[in-house]
Amino acid sequence: MKRLFLILVAVLLTSYSVQVFAASQPTPTVKPVITHTPEAQFRLRVMNQLKLITIGVKTGKLTQKQAADLRNSLKNAQQQEMGFIKSHADHKLTPDEQRQLKALLDKNSSALGETPASN
Repeated sequence: MKRLFLILVAVLLTSYSVQVFAASQPTPTVKPVITHTPEAQFRLRVMNQLKLITIGVKTGKLTQKQAADLRNSLKNAQQQEMGFIKSHADHKLTPDEQRQLKALLDKNSSALGETPASN
């Protein structure tokens, strides 16, 4: 009986010390994804269009040729974005460059059934 009591006390003390230790540790924080920059919005929209192309092919709404053309258009838009970004010391897009890239993505939107962003 003594042995059982000692085991129970040891388990309770261990449990308590683990809880105290866990409570004293800082809570890990998750770094939020920043989507309000024009560069991030462009990349999110490209990723969305790539997903829509894949879905379109799987559902039969797009042929392989149409999908290849749309992917090529996205690739060209990404290359243009990288050229714009590399041409500036601060690696930011100018408003005119943002409009140009948005226009490139808007061309794909109608074929994909995506509603273009209103900005």
